[in-house]
Amino acid sequence: MTILTTLGPLLIALLFGYWVNIKLFTPARVAKGLEQLVYLILGLIGFSLGALDNLAEKLFIAGYQAIIFFVLISVFSLAGLYLSGLRFGGTHADSLAQGPSDSKNHALMDAAKTIAWVIGGVIVGIFAKDWLTGVDELVTGLLYVLLFLIGCQLRQGNHRLRKLFLNSQGVIIALVTIFTTLLAGWIGSLILGLNWNQGLAVVSGFGWYSLSGILITGLGDPVLGTTAFLLDLGREILALMLIPFLAQLNSHMSVGYSGATAMDFTLPMLGKFHGAQIIPVCIASGFIMSILVPILIPLFMGIK
Repeated sequence: MTILTTLGPLLIALLFGYWVNIKLFTPARVAKGLEQLVYLILGLIGFSLGALDNLAEKLFIAGYQAIIFFVLISVFSLAGLYLSGLRFGGTHADSLAQGPSDSKNHALMDAAKTIAWVIGGVIVGIFAKDWLTGVDELVTGLLYVLLFLIGCQLRQGNHRLRKLFLNSQGVIIALVTIFTTLLAGWIGSLILGLNWNQGLAVVSGFGWYSLSGILITGLGDPVLGTTAFLLDLGREILALMLIPFLAQLNSHMSVGYSGATAMDFTLPMLGKFHGAQIIPVCIASGFIMSILVPILIPLFMGIK
């Protein structure tokens, strides 16, 4: 599969959703459709995983790879973001307050539901792999619908690209996070004996676990997709736990380590500890990384 045939159709679906305003797709319908579609695709990914031969061995491989990438990303990203915060004036929280428990509970509950759908799919895949076929093709087709809806949601969020790219703090945080994350992915590929493009692809979710695993699995590698899913799920959970402490050092660390989730899941926590002035920075940084996820993963996966 070439880069063009991998990236082109997915990027077209994303941009079509972003640029074309279809009145039928209201914000409420898009949000609901995205939620249901993500769970469906995750269940199908679990099925594909459960249908693999030597499942236990491949789950062990995915988990081991996720741990290696997780440690490398944490070390490189936090070090780079700490330095960029010192150099470019990252702010810090005045006091270590208790973060909003509703935000933590919501994110953890969503993570639990996500895992449950994947596990359910794995169980079905183990017992039904001989008579239920065409799942991989279905996942690929649903990817186009998913990216179209993501494009709709980005447009409906009134995120103006020019304004976001003019937020210097948000852009710096995003660039440092992207560079250090990809560097960690490249080094991880050397350690694990993966192709360099596989290492870059698996880390390019930037914490967006509900998309990264789906994309990589849909592009033909369920084991690497599981690695990406576990990696980004762990990153989001750890970000929620570390924000109160990272905020004491500088905003580059707390916002950057949150990755793409800085504009949604972790935004309430970041706002709590840094104040309202951090919101535009979070949205700019999170949006830049979010828009790159469906571009970079197919791009790297398409390299042969």
